[in-house]
Formats: sequence, C-alpha cells, structure tokens
Amino acid sequence: MPNKPIKSLTGFIRKISDLSEQLQNDEILLFRGQRNKIHHLNPNVLRDKNNHPKNEHIMFRELISLYPDRFGSDKNTLEQLIRAQHYELPTRLLDLTFNPLVALYFAIGDLQNKESVNGKIFILKIKKDKFKYYDSDTVSCIANLAYLSFDEKQEIIDSYKKNPNITRKEFCNLTPITRLLHFIKDEKPHFHNNIDPNDLFKVVAIRSKMNNERIIAQSGSFLLFGLNIKDLDLQKNIDGIDIRSIEIHKNNKEKIKKDLDSLSINDASMFPSISEAAKYIKNKYE
Repeated sequence: MPNKPIKSLTGFIRKISDLSEQLQNDEILLFRGQRNKIHHLNPNVLRDKNNHPKNEHIMFRELISLYPDRFGSDKNTLEQLIRAQHYELPTRLLDLTFNPLVALYFAIGDLQNKESVNGKIFILKIKKDKFKYYDSDTVSCIANLAYLSFDEKQEIIDSYKKNPNITRKEFCNLTPITRLLHFIKDEKPHFHNNIDPNDLFKVVAIRSKMNNERIIAQSGSFLLFGLNIKDLDLQKNIDGIDIRSIEIHKNNKEKIKKDLDSLSINDASMFPSISEAAKYIKNKYE
C-alpha cells in the first residue's frame, strides 16, 4: 500500500527522522525534490522527448566557446558540467542535496505556477563506499562522455552488448574509447589506457567541490549518469543506490512553503544573488 502524501513540515521531518534512524553506519541519505510527482530521476540531456541526447557534445562545446571566461577556472570536465548545469544547460548530471529541507523546497515548486499537482521527494540511500569524489578516475571517464558524439556513444554501447566480456585492452582499442581517453588525459595526463567497461555504464553519486555559491546554499551533490541509463525511478538499488519516494500533497504546498520560509529556506537563500533576493522581497509584499 503506497504511503499517504505528506501534508505538513512536521510530518515530513518525522518521516525523514524515521528513515535516518534506520541507516547503517556505512550508508548516507541524499534527496531530490521535484514539483511534479510524475517526473522520474533522469537528467535533462538524456530525455528522449527532445534532441538533447543526440546533441549533448555540441551543446556543451557551444556554451564553453561562447563564454570561455566563465569556464576558465574549471580544472576538469566535471567542473565544466557543473557550471553548465548551473546555467541550465542540459547535462548528464542530476542535482541532489544532503539537506532534506532543500529537497522539500524544490518539491513545493513555484506556487505562482497554477499547475496543481503533488510534489515528490526522492530519497536515495547510498553506500558510503559508492560515493565518488570530484577527482575520481571513474568520474573523469563518465564526465568526458559529454565530448563524444551520439554515434560514438552508441558504438560503445553496441560493442559492449555484443561482447560483455570484452577485455580492457580490447575495449580501449575501440575508436570512440581512444577519443574518450584523449579527453580524459587532457585533465589527467598520467591516466593509463585501462578503462573498466563497466564504469561507463554506471550511475555514480559525487561529492563535488563546494566552490559555487548555489552548491553551498543548497548543500548540493550530484548523480552522474553513464551510458544506456535514462531513468533511475524504475531501477531500484542500482550500483548501491536504494531509491524510495515521498509525495507532498498539492493542497498543503503553500502552508509548507511558509513554514520553510520561517526556517530561512526560500527563493533568496536557495539562489543567492541580488536579483533573486529582490524578487523574493517583492513577492513577499505583494
């Protein structure tokens, strides 16, 4: 029997507290809030309803070429992807948070949008040893897929399906993998030609650098999606990630948003900029 939608901030906190008490020492919780319950856990660039999957490599390059100064301080492709995501370019990243109240804020959504739907909060229980840091080799391998064309990525998928027992040496001799290695070595010159094929088909949780005001404000983290994975909502317990969800009742969103505001979880604090602060102040007095 499905859980009943949450109707109050206290009810939500109680639910999260219960889940936290069930955690093992080797587990951690991450959260994602989405204003519409029907949406699944899939990053923008992998959604088939548009041409983004076929043009990932072009969109990514175009943004960097138009605003190179904005990406000048980034040390690797992951940091470039995070910045591109910040500016709302579709990427293979999915935003998460360590703070359940931040996820609740996003599940409430923009109440000026009159769409009346239940929100949803995804709760991801992750084994700590599955958590990757920003300098992980696996992360570099997956992140740099963004530079490969759709056909190159499809060739990797087809080759792996045809021969799932392919050796690392054979795999690294595939033409698209030699291109991938070129991009990886741009950021890691001493990287060996020794990619584990399985790594490119993973979803990994990343603890990124806290070098961005929005990441800090939102206690941010990310899921990075590899090849051939479009939707985590239907794939429970993938790569050490167990997924469950809580719905937020549509009729209680406004009250919950006010309660969050009293805890300084609001538009101004989640998106720290003078323009967002001005918009928040304006809306408060309308």
